[in-house]
This record gives sequence, C-alpha cells and structure tokens, in this order.
Amino acid sequence: MADAPGNLICVDKKRVGEEEVKYAVSADGRITQLSKIVAHPQGEAVGVNAVTRETLPVFRQALAQTADMDYFEMGVELLIHQGVPFYPLDISRHRCIEVDFDEDWRAAQEMFSQDS
Repeated sequence: MADAPGNLICVDKKRVGEEEVKYAVSADGRITQLSKIVAHPQGEAVGVNAVTRETLPVFRQALAQTADMDYFEMGVELLIHQGVPFYPLDISRHRCIEVDFDEDWRAAQEMFSQDS
C-alpha cells in the first residue's frame, strides 16, 4: 500500500456478500461506485484505505457531510461523485477477512488456524 500512489481502497475480489461494501471500476481503473448497493460489483471493499495528503482536507469535509449512522465509506462515495480519484488495491491473494458477523469470525478463525 505504501508503494502505490494516489487514494486507495483495499479490495477483495474473492467474495461479495449482501451486507458488504462493494465497488465497481471504470475502464481507466478508477472506482466509480462504492456502496452496499452496486449493480455489478467487482468485489468487496475491506475497510482499509489510503487517502493522500492532498485529498485529506476534502475528505474531512465529505465525512462532515455524512450522517452519524452512515458507514465510513460514505465519505469516499461523496468524493467519488465529485470526481476525486480512488483506485482499488487488490489484496485477494493475502489472508485477510473483514469481520462483521459471527460467520465472518468463524471464517477468520479457520483461515488463520491453517498452516501459512
């Protein structure tokens, strides 16, 4: 992540659950949609993001526009609609999992109990 330039959203292409934050990209590789509702999702945003120093002020403003109960990515979604570029960083080959529910926790325990 440190070596990749720009605003990044870590994504997992292996699975996309109904409750997950999903994404879609344009032909030029920019994320065009980031939401729980994406018509043709290309994977899941796992909640690990990088925002550049240059984008940070407008990101803070976008977060201030979101409701208290909105999910974090809503701020990113607002910026995407304003034309601020975000790019996916595929982490599918790594052992990682976002834990939101009991079944995620069980899957994480199984994943990390296996030999490396």
